[in-house]
Amino acid sequence: MQGTLGAGISATATQSLALTAVRGALAEALAPRDDSDPDVVADIPDAVSPPLLLLEWANPWLTPRTVGMQSSGGWWDAHVNVLCLSGRLEPGPGIAELERLLSYAVVRLDGDGRSWPVESSTAPRDLLFAGVHYLGARLNLRLPVVIESEAAQ
Repeated sequence: MQGTLGAGISATATQSLALTAVRGALAEALAPRDDSDPDVVADIPDAVSPPLLLLEWANPWLTPRTVGMQSSGGWWDAHVNVLCLSGRLEPGPGIAELERLLSYAVVRLDGDGRSWPVESSTAPRDLLFAGVHYLGARLNLRLPVVIESEAAQ
């Protein structure tokens, strides 16, 4: 289902993923196609080498889609971030690189063929990784997921 919201914005029905498939599908949608594209990290790293896109679960991680939802199974909204890191926090072109990274992520998600609903984005800020200050921003996504039992996977 697709409809026009006005001003060039359209709404497309979102395809639900299993919770365990979200990070892999998101990493695939953002994966570099050539040498100028940023690396994508889908797991928690011990160090980072910007520019890169780091996938992380947001807080809250999950919210029920209906009132009275049982704690297992059913439909949920998962909240996941694409953390854009442009480089160390220092004077220079860090903001321009961060704008490029965020634009890259939005364009790649829009052209993926799957709906990746963007909920919001944070402003550029100082982020600390392994004692090093980096310039980064988060693109916050909220998407419907299904939580399946191990037997169903």
